[in-house]
Amino acid sequence: MATEQLEHIVTELRESLSALSREVVALRATCEKQAAQIAALREENQALREENGALKAENARLREENANLRARVAVLEERAGRNAKNSHKPSSSEAPWNRSKRSKKTGKGKRDKRKGSGTNRKLVPASQVDETVDHRPTCCEECGCLLSGEDPSPRRKQVVEPPEPRPIVTEHRAHSLKCPDCGHVTKAPMPREALASSFGSRTHGWLSWLTGSGITTKRAARKVMKEFCGISMSLGTVNAIEGRVSRGAKDAYDEAVAAARASPVVGVDETPWIQGGKLMWMWTMVAPAAKVVVFHIQNRRNTDAARALLGADFEGTICTDRYSAYNVFPERGLCWAHLLRNFTAMAQRPGGEWYGQRLRASALRIMHAWYDWRAGEMDEDTMRSEIDKDRKRIAYVLRVAIEGAASERTRRQAAALQSQFDQLWTFLDTPGMEPTNNASERALRRAVLIRKRGDGTRGPDGSRYIERMLTIVETLRLQPERRTPNFLAELYAASVNQLPAPSLLPQTC
Repeated sequence: MATEQLEHIVTELRESLSALSREVVALRATCEKQAAQIAALREENQALREENGALKAENARLREENANLRARVAVLEERAGRNAKNSHKPSSSEAPWNRSKRSKKTGKGKRDKRKGSGTNRKLVPASQVDETVDHRPTCCEECGCLLSGEDPSPRRKQVVEPPEPRPIVTEHRAHSLKCPDCGHVTKAPMPREALASSFGSRTHGWLSWLTGSGITTKRAARKVMKEFCGISMSLGTVNAIEGRVSRGAKDAYDEAVAAARASPVVGVDETPWIQGGKLMWMWTMVAPAAKVVVFHIQNRRNTDAARALLGADFEGTICTDRYSAYNVFPERGLCWAHLLRNFTAMAQRPGGEWYGQRLRASALRIMHAWYDWRAGEMDEDTMRSEIDKDRKRIAYVLRVAIEGAASERTRRQAAALQSQFDQLWTFLDTPGMEPTNNASERALRRAVLIRKRGDGTRGPDGSRYIERMLTIVETLRLQPERRTPNFLAELYAASVNQLPAPSLLPQTC
């Protein structure tokens, strides 16, 4: 009995062991399968990690690219939004429908009546009247009675007409006469002006004024001389006349340059120019004290070009925009008109609104105070006191902008203005200096018109002609008592007859 029980127990144990063995085999197979799955998962995890790293790198690159694109878009939007009020763009470059309305209105919405317009035209003296026509009533409009007599103070109205265009032709005849005693034939000399050209000094003066001042092109000037003066000429003749006038204007031009360089205050500016299809630069300096405006075309726009314009011995004060080429000049004042446009652009830039609006408001108050003082509407002490308040405001806003402006461009601009802070106030301590350089910008507009109409000049001779003509035209514009065509005629006549050139400088009695 005991043996049977033991055998039964052994059998059960063997069966249990066999079952355990099978289970172990199954577990081993499961473990191997799971180990293979784990290895596969590890490989997949490693691949995902690598892919995740690549995605992070690509994400960082895209973020950086997006930031760069946002910055570029901001710059392009700011550039697209530039106009005459927030940049150096001239108002003429804007579309007519985008230009601001500048008409001044007085009273109940009525336009300001211009002085000297309409029936208020000033009558010329009787000595300048060529023809007088009297109109007398013949009979009374009430009863029909015949009228006679004179009105001691008749109602006067003058009608001005240009003269009938007819060229004045002067024929020079140089005779040769034989001496009755010795038989020698003596020839009368021909006048220098007649030998120099078939066109007189007045023709030279009017034609060079038309082409050199930007009023017309050369082809249009030919038409003007033909239609209004009855004088025909070829384009080659136009070029020859310009060359003769240019050579005759050299001494007057050099005199104007010397006067401008000796002036205590000079406004300087520059604009692109084209010579023979190559980019050049038209420079100008305006000397208000000397009443002289000088132009000079150079191939560079840098410090050396500015020095060449002003001369090595220049000791005066210049008024300019913020262009870095002028940084070498210690006596320099910054133009507040340019600063006002900079502040307006800053106020329109995301991240610069708060700073730009306050700087712009201060700039307007400063300019208004100075012009009120010049007009006699404010005494000097009050003007300086008002400007000093805004000087402190500007210093504070610039400091805050450097430290906390959201726009990097605004921070850089504020830092640059802070480094030039003293030059903002040069006009206050320099007699004869205005807070703006508008006179130089206005002088360059004529050069810009010439460049746009005729694509600049073809060579150095043409550039010398333009710079000399613009110097004459803009200088005489400051002297309204002198007529530019007459001056050019005198200039040419003096050159042909080898006489001293007339002076461009203001005439003193």
